[in-house]
Amino acid sequence: MQRVLLLLAILISTMRMHAQALENGTLGFQIGYDVAAHGTLTRTEILGIADTDTGGALTQMFNIGVQYSFASWFSAGISFDYGSYVEDTADAGADGNTFNTFSFDARLYPVNKDKFNWYVGGQGGYTNLLINRVDPATTLNATYKYSSPHLGLFTGFNWYIFNVAGVFFQVDYSSHNFALKELTLNDVVQDLTYIDQSLDTKGVGVRVGVAFYIN
Repeated sequence: MQRVLLLLAILISTMRMHAQALENGTLGFQIGYDVAAHGTLTRTEILGIADTDTGGALTQMFNIGVQYSFASWFSAGISFDYGSYVEDTADAGADGNTFNTFSFDARLYPVNKDKFNWYVGGQGGYTNLLINRVDPATTLNATYKYSSPHLGLFTGFNWYIFNVAGVFFQVDYSSHNFALKELTLNDVVQDLTYIDQSLDTKGVGVRVGVAFYIN
């Protein structure tokens, strides 16, 4: 009997040593804040006359994501991001820009321990961008509505300080090819028949927040 109890104790100890936070069927959640810097390229063509402009932008977003683990090494889920899009100083007339993304993502876990996991992944989805500008000289109010597919790559880790809750840190890369869908000048929607404008952005950011899971 003592040998049986000893074997059980060894087995339980071994299982605890190899415990994994994420298993088949685990639901994982992340709620965080993201800051990213983007390089931008704007192309505008009006009545066949084309012009390009380069610049920069900063996004600040709150985000929430849900993941379902299909195995201890693989999960997939959805995420939603909402925040602001701050243009560079050359566009001083910016007047409150918003940025939101809905995406699906998949993750691989090279490391998956009881209190810590490291993941790498990619995502695809859709992004809306609203840019408001005010010309102080003419008091002209302009609103630009853009949309774009969203593509991203990222890597990060979850560190479960408590039993099923902790913090996460992530570094990400994103790419967008926005197309102008609507232009409003002083509350009047303009005809875009002879106007073609695109806004390409490529950015690198960091994301931090809280993470927890349910097995």
